[in-house]
Amino acid sequence: MDLEEDNLLILDSIIKDDEEYINKFVDNSVINEIKFSEVKASTNENISSPKITTIDLSKEENLDDIKNFVKALNDIIIQKDEFHLIEKVLLHPSFQPILNEFRESEVLIDACKKENIKAIQWLITMNLNFSIQDKNGMTALMYAAENPELLFLVKYIIFNHEDCVNITDNNDENALFHAINNDDSFSVILDDSDVDFNHINKNKDTVLILCCKKDLMNQVRTLAITSEVNTNIIDREGRTGPMYLVKNGRYHEFQLLTGCDIDLDYKNEKNETLLSILIQCIYKPDEKLEKDYIIPYIKIVLILVQMNCDFNIAIDEEGNTPLMFFIMIEDICTVHYILTYCSNLDVSIKNKKGESAFSLSLKLQNRSLIEVLMNHPSFDFSFFDSNNNNLLMLYSIVNDTEIIEKILAKNIGLLNHVNNKNENALIIATKLRNKDVVNILLDYDDININQQDYLGNTAIHYAVQMKCKFIIKALIFSHADINLKNKEGKSALDLASELKDNNNKILDLLSRPIPDTFKKKSRSKSKLFTLKTIKKIGSKRMNSMDSNISYSSTSSSGSINSQSSSSTNINSDKYIKYKKINESNKIIDFCINEEENKYKPLKDIVTINEDRIESYGHESIMKPETGVTRTILTQAITLEIILVLLNTVQRFF
Repeated sequence: MDLEEDNLLILDSIIKDDEEYINKFVDNSVINEIKFSEVKASTNENISSPKITTIDLSKEENLDDIKNFVKALNDIIIQKDEFHLIEKVLLHPSFQPILNEFRESEVLIDACKKENIKAIQWLITMNLNFSIQDKNGMTALMYAAENPELLFLVKYIIFNHEDCVNITDNNDENALFHAINNDDSFSVILDDSDVDFNHINKNKDTVLILCCKKDLMNQVRTLAITSEVNTNIIDREGRTGPMYLVKNGRYHEFQLLTGCDIDLDYKNEKNETLLSILIQCIYKPDEKLEKDYIIPYIKIVLILVQMNCDFNIAIDEEGNTPLMFFIMIEDICTVHYILTYCSNLDVSIKNKKGESAFSLSLKLQNRSLIEVLMNHPSFDFSFFDSNNNNLLMLYSIVNDTEIIEKILAKNIGLLNHVNNKNENALIIATKLRNKDVVNILLDYDDININQQDYLGNTAIHYAVQMKCKFIIKALIFSHADINLKNKEGKSALDLASELKDNNNKILDLLSRPIPDTFKKKSRSKSKLFTLKTIKKIGSKRMNSMDSNISYSSTSSSGSINSQSSSSTNINSDKYIKYKKINESNKIIDFCINEEENKYKPLKDIVTINEDRIESYGHESIMKPETGVTRTILTQAITLEIILVLLNTVQRFF
C-alpha cells in the first residue's frame, strides 16, 4: 500500500480514529518516514493551508521535527479517551525515536492540567519519565497533589516513583507543599513516602509554617503525628509555625505540636515570643471580648503553664511579664492559675518602672491576691521603696495585722529595720494611731521600743503628743524609756508636762501605767498563708476603710502637732490608687509609683466557665501516637477543670 498516495497523514488518521489506515500503517515492517500537519485536535479539522512536515526516521538530525510531532500528538492525546490506535503507532519499531521523545515529554503534566483521567490511566502504562518538569518546575505529581480527583495518580507515583516526591519547583517547593489544600494527598505523601517535610522554600516557609499561616489545621494535625517535624524553623518574619497557631488561637493543634520539641521561650529580633503574641491577641481594651474569642487563648495559657514555658520573660518594651499583664487587666483567675501551677515563676521581677507583681496587686487592693503572691516561694520579703521603707512598714501603714504577722513569721529581721528617717515600723504605726499594729509589734521581745528617728523622737514621744492613751499604756507596759530625750532635749515626760489639756492624766499614765489585757498572738509555723477564695476587686472599687483617719506632722523644732483628717467623698472615676498609703504621706514618706499602667482592665474579663467545659479537644487526640502523651493531655484537662471550679467559686462569693 502506498500510504502517501492515500492522502492521509498520520496525525489526521489518529484524530479521525481511522483504524483501517492505522492498521495498514503499522503493518509495514519498516517505516522510513512519516508526514504530519498542524491539526485542530478538538474539532478533528485541519487548519487552512496546513504546513506538512516530513520526518525521515532514519536520520538523527530531525530531533526538532520529532519534538514538534510529539507535541502535536500530545495535544491530541489529552483530548481523547481511547488510545489503542495511538499505542499501536508509538510501539512500532520504526517509531522508537518518537517513543523516546514521547516518554520525556510533558504529556502526563498536560493530562493532569486537563483532568483527563482516562488519558492519565493510559499514560502511566507507557513507561513515562515521571520526573519531567514544566516551565514552572512542576511535575505531574505536584499537579496531581493539588487535585482531589487525581489521588490515584498520587498513590501510583508514590509507590512506583518515590524519588519524585522531593523534586522542587521554581519556588523550591516539593510535592508536599502542593498538597496542603488536599487532605488525602497530603496524608498519602506524608505517610507513605520519604518526603522532606522540613524543606524550606524560597519564601523561607516550611510546610508547617505555611499551613499554620493559612490556618490549614487538618494538615497541622497530620504533621503533629510526625514527631520529627521541626517546629522551630523561622520564616522571613522571624516567626515559627507555633507562633502563628498562637496568633490564630489554635490551642488544640498547638497542644499536639508540644510533642515536637517546641522552643517555648524563643524570642525573635522583634522581641516577639509565644507569650507576647498571645497577650497581643488577648489585649483589646476597647472591645468587649466574646467568650468564643477569648477561651482559645486562655486554653493556650493552660498549655504554656503545663509545658513549663518561661513566664518570667518580658512581653513588651516596658519589661512587663505575663503575670504583670494579667494583674493589670484584672484577670485574677488567670493570675491565680499562673501563681499556683507555673514552675520557676519569679514574682519579684520588676519592670522598667520599678513595678512588680506585688506593687501592681496593691493597686487592685485585692487582699487575697496579695496573700497568694506572698505565699509564693519567690516572693521578695526584702522589698524596699526609695525611702527604704519595707513591707512591714507598708502594712503598718494600712493597719493590716494579719499580714504583718505573716511577714514577721517569714522575716523577723524586718522588725527593727529603719527607713531613711530612721523610723522603724513601731514609730510609723504609732504616728498613724494603728493601735492593733502597735500591740502586735510589742508582742515581739526583740522589738527596739526606744528606736529614735531623725529628730530623736521615739514611739512614746509621738504617743504622748497625740494623747493616745492606749498606745501610751502599751509602750509603758513594754518598758519604753520615758526619759530618753530627742534632739531638742525633750523626753516623753517633758512633752506630757507641756500638754495644755489632760496633761495630768497622761503624766499619771507615764508614772503609773495600768495596762489593758495584752494577748500573745499564736504564730502558726505552718504555711505562711491559707489560700483563700480569689475575690476580684477592680482598681475603682474600694475596700472598707475607716471613716476617720488621724494624722500628725512633725515640725522642724521636733515638737509634734496633732491634727485630724476626716474621710473624703471620692468620685469613683477619679479614684486615687493607693489612697490609704498616699494619705499617710502627710506624716511619713512612703514612695508609691502612681504612673499609669501600660494595660487597662478589659471591658469583659472572661474565663473558662461551666457551660464551656469540654474534653481537651476530641477524644481522638488522646491516642498516644498523636505526638502528645495521654498523661500530658489528662493533666491539661484536670487543670482546666480546676480553673473552672475556681471561677465558679469566685462568682459564688
